[in-house]
Amino acid sequence: MNLYLSKKLFVDLRVYARLDKVWTPSSSSITKGLLLFFLVTSVLLIIRPENELTKKVSYTKQVDITTKNQINQFLGSRNIIFDFLFVTQLSQDINRLEFVQHAKVTRNELLTFKLAITEFIPHAYWHTGTARIAVDLHGNILTNFTPKQRPVIIELQEISINHLLASPNRDALLALKLIEEEPLAQELIDENVTYVFTKSEGLSAELPNGSIVVIGDSTNIDEKLIAWRIFKTQIDAADPKNPIHLDLRFKNRALISNNLTTSLTAQKVLKD
Repeated sequence: MNLYLSKKLFVDLRVYARLDKVWTPSSSSITKGLLLFFLVTSVLLIIRPENELTKKVSYTKQVDITTKNQINQFLGSRNIIFDFLFVTQLSQDINRLEFVQHAKVTRNELLTFKLAITEFIPHAYWHTGTARIAVDLHGNILTNFTPKQRPVIIELQEISINHLLASPNRDALLALKLIEEEPLAQELIDENVTYVFTKSEGLSAELPNGSIVVIGDSTNIDEKLIAWRIFKTQIDAADPKNPIHLDLRFKNRALISNNLTTSLTAQKVLKD
């Protein structure tokens, strides 16, 4: 019995010795690990992200100065080491910014980055009273965006005791988008055109000579532009004192008048 216990104890001691050799780190390993930990910690504390990261980002294409300033402000609170190690997370964080439509960050060299960015440009500016706001295609008001030259839609409201509130009309914004997508629009509309919206007539285009083309809603935009082109020469030649009013809200017909005409003239402009 004693011999059996002695053998078992001897085997247990050998197993323990092996485990001890495998799992117990040496003092030199502990020292190296601590040195590495303190070295990394020191680097993270010494490097100032606001002095480094903003200088280490280059853009793949020209970006508006306002966008650069907003990006630099965002990068000011980040750490260049962490972002270099987790560059995918940096891309995701930049994509969450309201003024960014799409962004991708890639590592360039050590602790340097390349940023490919598509700026979020407003679909239009909606003007009501004395307030002008940037809006997207769906009429959502944008608080952060890249200020680019975009069409302005002036909303005319009846004067009341209540304050004028901006209420972007989605259909008018859609009509503007469809107009911009039509090649014919480049022939008819230049940068001096002013867009006006009223609840009674919908979207209209006011030309530099005072003539007004009523577009209405977003339906049949292509047909409306064709009808507009038929009267383009007459509209462009109109005297600013006697501008033309062209109403395109009626399918296949245009109603044209001027200040000296008391009755509207209906002309069929398209085949049924």
